[in-house]
Amino acid sequence: SPWAKERLPPPREHELEFLIRDPKSYKQGKSVLSHIVSLQGGAFRFRLLVFPLGTESTGRPEQLAAFVEALPPEGSEDIRWAFEGVRYQISVVNWRDYRRSSAVTQNDIFTFQRDSADRGWHRGFLKAADMTQESGWLNKDGDLCLRASVSARRPMI
Repeated sequence: SPWAKERLPPPREHELEFLIRDPKSYKQGKSVLSHIVSLQGGAFRFRLLVFPLGTESTGRPEQLAAFVEALPPEGSEDIRWAFEGVRYQISVVNWRDYRRSSAVTQNDIFTFQRDSADRGWHRGFLKAADMTQESGWLNKDGDLCLRASVSARRPMI
């Protein structure tokens, strides 16, 4: 198919791609962290915090919950830090037809800071019942694919 996931361009420097094997094997409330991506020479570092079957407050039906988590600038773990007006977006990528991913994309603008370092959605992406190979949300190995993108200004420390 011309819209298969393998034809999607690879993630750019401000994007992260994260595969979760067998997402329905997780219990609700159980999370997994992606690798860390650094922007602006390491000034802004982020990763995905994903609850494949939702957080405790997601409720029923069980569904994906996903959050962008900002990490403190190197060496500033003990002081107040903030990244103002960060645009971020999280998508679930359909392996068979990546055009369908726009229906499971959420985006927002947020100021990430020490006391509120993660932001995202408890619901609204993909229900557990839809996480199948037939639907294209899982590949032949049973992987769910998420992509996140972030554009950050300079840190305000």
